[in-house]
Amino acid sequence: MRLATFLSNSAPVPAVVASDNTLVPVSDLIPDAPADMIGIVEAGPAVWDQLKAAAASASGGIPVEGAELLAPIPNPRGDIFAVGWN
Repeated sequence: MRLATFLSNSAPVPAVVASDNTLVPVSDLIPDAPADMIGIVEAGPAVWDQLKAAAASASGGIPVEGAELLAPIPNPRGDIFAVGWN
Protein backbone atom coordinates (compact mmCIF):
# COMPACT_ATOMS: atom_id res chain seq x y z
CA MET A 1 0.00 0.00 0.00
CA ARG A 2 1.37 3.38 -1.00
CA LEU A 3 0.07 6.57 0.60
CA ALA A 4 0.32 10.12 -0.69
CA THR A 5 -1.00 13.59 0.02
CA PHE A 6 -2.22 15.77 -2.82
CA LEU A 7 -3.78 19.21 -3.16
CA SER A 8 -7.50 19.38 -3.90
CA ASN A 9 -9.52 22.61 -3.67
CA SER A 10 -6.58 24.27 -1.85
CA ALA A 11 -6.55 21.61 0.88
CA PRO A 12 -4.24 18.64 1.47
CA VAL A 13 -5.97 15.29 0.93
CA PRO A 14 -4.54 11.95 2.10
CA ALA A 15 -4.87 9.25 -0.53
CA VAL A 16 -3.91 5.76 -1.57
CA VAL A 17 -1.94 5.31 -4.78
CA ALA A 18 -4.07 2.69 -6.52
CA SER A 19 -2.83 -0.03 -8.85
CA ASP A 20 -4.04 2.00 -11.86
CA ASN A 21 -1.66 4.83 -10.80
CA THR A 22 -4.43 7.08 -9.55
CA LEU A 23 -4.90 8.81 -6.21
CA VAL A 24 -7.99 7.60 -4.36
CA PRO A 25 -8.81 9.78 -1.32
CA VAL A 26 -8.79 7.87 1.94
CA SER A 27 -12.23 9.34 2.72
CA ASP A 28 -13.59 7.59 -0.40
CA LEU A 29 -12.31 4.25 0.88
CA ILE A 30 -13.12 4.65 4.60
CA PRO A 31 -15.78 7.34 5.16
CA ASP A 32 -15.03 7.79 8.88
CA ALA A 33 -11.22 7.79 8.49
CA PRO A 34 -9.16 10.69 9.85
CA ALA A 35 -8.98 13.70 7.54
CA ASP A 36 -5.20 14.05 7.48
CA MET A 37 -2.16 11.80 7.26
CA ILE A 38 -1.10 12.40 10.87
CA GLY A 39 -4.53 11.26 12.00
CA ILE A 40 -4.23 8.14 9.84
CA VAL A 41 -0.82 7.31 11.31
CA GLU A 42 -2.08 7.91 14.85
CA ALA A 43 -5.26 5.88 14.27
CA GLY A 44 -3.28 2.68 14.50
CA PRO A 45 -3.65 -0.85 13.16
CA ALA A 46 -7.46 -0.93 13.13
CA VAL A 47 -7.64 1.86 10.52
CA TRP A 48 -4.48 0.69 8.75
CA ASP A 49 -5.95 -2.77 8.23
CA GLN A 50 -9.22 -1.31 6.88
CA LEU A 51 -7.28 0.96 4.55
CA LYS A 52 -5.02 -1.83 3.34
CA ALA A 53 -8.04 -4.02 2.54
CA ALA A 54 -9.83 -1.20 0.73
CA ALA A 55 -6.68 -0.17 -1.16
CA ALA A 56 -6.30 -3.66 -2.66
CA SER A 57 -9.25 -3.03 -4.99
CA ALA A 58 -9.10 0.78 -5.23
CA SER A 59 -9.07 2.37 -8.68
CA GLY A 60 -10.46 5.23 -10.72
CA GLY A 61 -9.11 8.13 -8.72
CA ILE A 62 -7.27 11.23 -9.87
CA PRO A 63 -4.31 10.47 -12.18
CA VAL A 64 -1.00 10.90 -10.36
CA GLU A 65 0.48 12.69 -13.39
CA GLY A 66 -2.03 15.55 -13.15
CA ALA A 67 -2.12 15.90 -9.37
CA GLU A 68 -0.19 18.38 -7.28
CA LEU A 69 1.61 16.11 -4.82
CA LEU A 70 2.57 17.38 -1.39
CA ALA A 71 4.82 15.96 1.29
CA PRO A 72 3.12 12.79 2.59
CA ILE A 73 2.99 14.34 6.06
CA PRO A 74 2.87 18.10 5.32
CA ASN A 75 3.29 19.24 8.94
CA PRO A 76 5.11 16.62 11.04
CA ARG A 77 4.76 17.04 14.79
CA GLY A 78 8.45 16.50 15.42
CA ASP A 79 11.77 15.78 13.82
CA ILE A 80 11.88 12.96 11.29
CA PHE A 81 15.08 10.98 10.88
CA ALA A 82 15.45 8.71 7.89
CA VAL A 83 18.18 6.44 6.64
CA GLY A 84 18.55 5.46 3.00
CA TRP A 85 20.22 2.25 1.97
CA ASN A 86 21.53 1.53 -1.48
